[in-house]
Amino acid sequence: MHRAEWSMRPRMTFGVTAVALLFAIAAIVLGTKYRQESALLADANAELNQSKSEAAHARAELDGARSSLAGLQRQLDAARVQQADLRSELAGAASQRSDLQARLDKAQAALRSQQDHESALAARLQARLDRAALQSADLRRELAQAKGRAAELQSRLQSAEARAASPPAPAIMLPVMPVEASFASSFFSGRYTLRLTNLNPGPLPVTITVNGSDKPPGRSAVIKGGDTLDVGGLSAGQSVVVRNGDFAPLALTVK
Repeated sequence: MHRAEWSMRPRMTFGVTAVALLFAIAAIVLGTKYRQESALLADANAELNQSKSEAAHARAELDGARSSLAGLQRQLDAARVQQADLRSELAGAASQRSDLQARLDKAQAALRSQQDHESALAARLQARLDRAALQSADLRRELAQAKGRAAELQSRLQSAEARAASPPAPAIMLPVMPVEASFASSFFSGRYTLRLTNLNPGPLPVTITVNGSDKPPGRSAVIKGGDTLDVGGLSAGQSVVVRNGDFAPLALTVK
């Protein structure tokens, strides 16, 4: 009996020890698992808090985005309204431009018509001016001829009066002066030049008198045989007398 108890005592002690060991191991495992789960729970809580913070931040950003979106929507609406106004103004400007272009075309057409009328009028006035200039030239020429004839008549009258006042002298027939006389006119100055050509081979002394001239009367010169003497600065209507004692005087009228 005692042997049986003695033999069973170590077994019970071992069993208790084993059970205690098992409990200890289980306690250790449970403690470790508890600490791990506590750590995991703490991490989960931290992540949950961070997620809540991020969610709150995301909500705030979402609210800001919604506010920005609303502001952008308002700006878009205002831009659409402004775009409609601009389109209306553009249509008005296009209409005004068309009206201005039409007025400009009408003004240019009127200006061209006026220019054509003025050009035609200027051409008619120029033609009338040219005719008046020709008529004036003809009148000046006729006036110069009339003055020349008047001077010639005056010279003849003076000669006739002188002959009538003095007794008649015996007529002496003198030969014709051997000269060829001609007049050349200048287009620009309106003056004339008397050209006297000596037809004799010998020299011919002459005295030239111009009535109505401011030059000294009785200009003397010697024309060599075959040469020509020019007497310039003459005006239409003046009378020129060429004298040589051996020949009859040569009376000329500038024309």
